[in-house]
Amino acid sequence: MDIEGEDFAKLAVQLRCPDENGGLNVADMMSETNSGMILNTIRVMGLANGESVLELGHGGASHLEKLMERASGLKYMGLDISDLMDKVARKYNHLFCENGIADFALYNGNQIPFGNNAFDKIFTVNTLYFWETPAELMAELHRVLRPGGECLVTFVDKGFMEKLPFAENGFTLYDIARFRDLADMTEFSLSEVRTFTEEIIVSSGDSVERRYSVARLLKE
Repeated sequence: MDIEGEDFAKLAVQLRCPDENGGLNVADMMSETNSGMILNTIRVMGLANGESVLELGHGGASHLEKLMERASGLKYMGLDISDLMDKVARKYNHLFCENGIADFALYNGNQIPFGNNAFDKIFTVNTLYFWETPAELMAELHRVLRPGGECLVTFVDKGFMEKLPFAENGFTLYDIARFRDLADMTEFSLSEVRTFTEEIIVSSGDSVERRYSVARLLKE
C-alpha cells in the first residue's frame, strides 16, 4: 500500500473511533461536515416536551444546545465508542450535565447499556457504516425504545460514499434499498425514508453536493 493509501486507512480508523492519535482534528472536521445532517435530523425528529432522547455516536455533541431548543423538559443521553469523544462532549456540554438534563456514556458498539423501553426518541447520524452486527444493534435500539417511539437513522448515500477513498477501509455502504432490507430483518416498522441534498466543502476546497437519507423507524 502506498503512503496515500496508508493515510486514508488511518483516517478511516479515526472516523470510526477518534482517539488521541489525531482524533481531535478528525472530530473537528466531522463536526463541521456533519452539522447540517445532524441539525436536519433533529428537526425531522419532531421532539415533544418532556421526551427522553438517546443519540448513538454523538462525537463532540456541539449540536446539543440546538436539540434542547426544540422542546422543553428534554432529557438527553449520548452513547459513543470513543473515550476521547466522551471526554470532549462532557467538557463542551458541562452545564447540561451539571443540571442533570444530559449525560454521556461509553458503549461497545453492539449492546446498549439501558433497560427496556427507556427512551422516547433515538437518533444516529453517520454511524451506520461502522455497525459490526447491524441487525443485532437494531434489535437493541428496538428494545430500549418505548412502544410508540421513533428511531431515526441518517446516512450518506452509497453513490456519494463510493467516491471517497477512505470509505474503502472498513465502511459498509448503504443505499435506501439496502437499508430497507436491514429494517425488514428487525421488529421495527420503516415508516418513511426522506432524502436530502446539501452542499459541503471537501478537503480540496471544492464545493460538492452530498445526498443523504433520514430513515424513520417506528416501534409499535
